[in-house]
Amino acid sequence: MFGLSIIVWQLILLGVFAVATVVGYLLINKVPPTLHTPLMSGMNALSGVTVLGALAATAAGFFGASVAGKVVVSVLGAIAIALAMVNVAGGFAVTDRMLAMIAKKRAKGQTAIYAAVAVVAATLLALVCCIGGEVVYFVVSAVLVIGVLCGIAMMSKVDYSRIGNRLSAVCMLVAIVVTMVYSGRIYAAWPVYAGLAAGAVAGIFLSIRVSMLQMPQMVALFNGLGGCSSALVGAFAMFGIGAGLGIFEKTTSSVALCVGTVTFFGSLVAAGKLHRVLPQKPVAVRNHFLWQTLALVALVLGIVLFVAIEAAAPCMFCVIAVASIAFGLLFSLKVGGADMPITISLLNSLSGVAGAIAGLAIGDLLLVAVGGIVGASGLLLTQIMCKAMNRSLGAILSGKTTSAASVEAEPVEKPVAESEPESAGVADEPAVETNEPAAETVRTNPTDCLKGAKEVIIVPGYGMAIAQAQHTVKKLA
Repeated sequence: MFGLSIIVWQLILLGVFAVATVVGYLLINKVPPTLHTPLMSGMNALSGVTVLGALAATAAGFFGASVAGKVVVSVLGAIAIALAMVNVAGGFAVTDRMLAMIAKKRAKGQTAIYAAVAVVAATLLALVCCIGGEVVYFVVSAVLVIGVLCGIAMMSKVDYSRIGNRLSAVCMLVAIVVTMVYSGRIYAAWPVYAGLAAGAVAGIFLSIRVSMLQMPQMVALFNGLGGCSSALVGAFAMFGIGAGLGIFEKTTSSVALCVGTVTFFGSLVAAGKLHRVLPQKPVAVRNHFLWQTLALVALVLGIVLFVAIEAAAPCMFCVIAVASIAFGLLFSLKVGGADMPITISLLNSLSGVAGAIAGLAIGDLLLVAVGGIVGASGLLLTQIMCKAMNRSLGAILSGKTTSAASVEAEPVEKPVAESEPESAGVADEPAVETNEPAAETVRTNPTDCLKGAKEVIIVPGYGMAIAQAQHTVKKLA
C-alpha cells in the first residue's frame, strides 16, 4: 500500500495500534459516574468504525470476483456495511439523547467549536477529493484520529459531552468519505450505497423509537451488530478478499473473526437479559467451566491450523466460527442481569479490538487507530465501572457477584433458628447483647430519619429506572 514494502507497512500498522491503545487507555482516567453509560454508548458508536473495513473489502470483492462470487460478496458486504452503519448512526443518536438529559446547559464557546469543526472537516474533504496522494492520506488520518481523541476527552466532561459526541460523529463521516476515495473504485460498487443507506436509516429509526428505559439493551444490540460486521470483514480477509494470504493477514483475520463473533453473541445475550427475554440470574450448564475451556482451546487450535495448513482452511474456518459462538454464549450466560452494563462495556472494548484487528488484516490505518482507541478506552471504562460498583471483573464474569447475595443471605436465618432451643439453658447476658441491636432496629422509623436529616442524596441508577420510581422520588423531595 502506498509503495511501502509489506513488512514496513505491517510494522507501521502494529505501531499505530500500540500507540492508539496506550493513548485511549490514558484518555478517560477521570470520568464522572453520571457519564458512564453515555460514554459507553459513544464508545460503542465509535466501534462501528468497522464500516471502513467493510467498505474496502466489499469493493475489492465486487471488482475482483467472478459473477457468482460477486453476488456473494455483494450480499455479505452490504450486510456488513449495514450492520456497522446501524451501530454508527444509531449509536451516536442514542448517545446524544442520553447526554441531552445530562448536559442541559450551553457550553462555553459552543458556537466557535462547531464552526471550527465544520471548517476543518470541509478542508479535509477538499484535500482528499482535489489533491489526494499518500501524504494527504496520512495527514487526514492523523487529524481524524486526533479529532476522535478530542471527542472522547470532551465526552468525559458534562458540559462538553454533547459536543464531543457530535465531533466524533463528524470524524466518522469524514473517515467514510476518505475510505471511499482511497479504496480504488469503491464509489462504483452499488452494494456500498445500499448498505450505507439501509444501515443509517435503520439505526436512526431505532434510536428514535427506543424508550429511555430500553437504552442499555439497545446499546448492547448495537454493539453486537458492530461485532458481527467485524466478523464478516475478518471472514472476507481469511479468504483473501481485500487482504493478502500471508501469515500476518491469516492470523489477524482469523482473530478478527473470533473476537467479532464472541462480541456478537455475547452482546445478544446481554441485550436479552436486560430486556428480560432471558433469565436475569446466571445460567450455568453442567461442567460449564470445562465446556468454556474446550471452546477456548478449539479457538486457539483452529487459528493455528488455519495459518499453518492451507488445505485445512475451510474446515478450520468452521471450527473457529463454531467455537467462537460457543465461547461467547457460555461466558455471557454466566453473568447476572444486574452486572450486564459492565459486561456490555467489556464487549464494547472487544468490539473495538475486533475492528482494529480487522484493520490489521486488510491494511486500513484509520480502522486500526480508531479501533485501538475504542478497545483501550472501553477496557478502562469497564474497570472504572467495576470500581464504582465495588466489584471485580473476574467475579462478575464468573457470576459470583449475583450468587454471593443468596449465599450470604442463608446463614443469617439459620443461626436464628438454631439459637432458639439453646437459649433456655444459657445465661441472660448473651441474649441481652444480641437483642439490643434488634430493639434499636425496630424503633427506627425511616420517615423520622428522613425528616430529621439535613441533606439527603438520592443516587439514581438502572434499578430505579426499571422500577419507574422517579415520580415517587420527586414527591419525596
